[in-house]
Amino acid sequence: MLFQFIVLQVLVFGAVIFFLKKIFYGDTESAINRLGNVHQDLLQKQTELQKKNDAMEKELQLKQEEAISLAEKFRVEAVSEIQKKEDAVLKVARAQAEEIIAKAQSSREDMAKEIESQVSKKTIGFAAEVVKNAFNEKLIQGIHEELVREFVQTAKDMDFSNSGGDGADEFIVRSPISLKKEEIEKLNALLATKANRVVKFNEVLDADLLAGVVLQFGTLVLDGSLTSLLSHAVEKTRSTY
Repeated sequence: MLFQFIVLQVLVFGAVIFFLKKIFYGDTESAINRLGNVHQDLLQKQTELQKKNDAMEKELQLKQEEAISLAEKFRVEAVSEIQKKEDAVLKVARAQAEEIIAKAQSSREDMAKEIESQVSKKTIGFAAEVVKNAFNEKLIQGIHEELVREFVQTAKDMDFSNSGGDGADEFIVRSPISLKKEEIEKLNALLATKANRVVKFNEVLDADLLAGVVLQFGTLVLDGSLTSLLSHAVEKTRSTY
């Protein structure tokens, strides 16, 4: 009986151990499988995270490159804009400088012309005074008559058609000495021929001419005075020095 009891206990104990082992083994295997699945999930998630990380790094690198490119573009544009503004400022400054130089040059030329004109006037005035003081009345009268004869002779060969005197009703003759009757007749005959009509003859005394005559008909002015001759002589003499 005791032996049977012991055998029964052994069998029962073995069965219990078997079932316990089976239960524990099944739980362990199930746990291992779950752990394996979890591990696979973790590996998959790690792979996905790595892909996302790589994508983010690539995108970050692209954005950095884009930012560098934009910064370089802005720098180039800024330099270009600054250069344009500098060029514009320089252009304005150069134009202003050229304008100032041109004005100064023009002012200097105008001043030189004015000085030259004043010198010429004073020289002509001085020459006229010399003539008045050096020549007596008779000699000046002779010069005057000779200049009038030369004037009439020269005027014969001149064309009055473009004189602008179509609407003029008189010839104006300025002279420092009253013209003689024969001189007036010669001038009247000459002028009537040139005008191709009867035109009034108007004599005006002008002592500044010294000798000779000045004829004005419309816009035509013919200067045969001694003052004019002196002026031309002064200019010719100045140009040779």
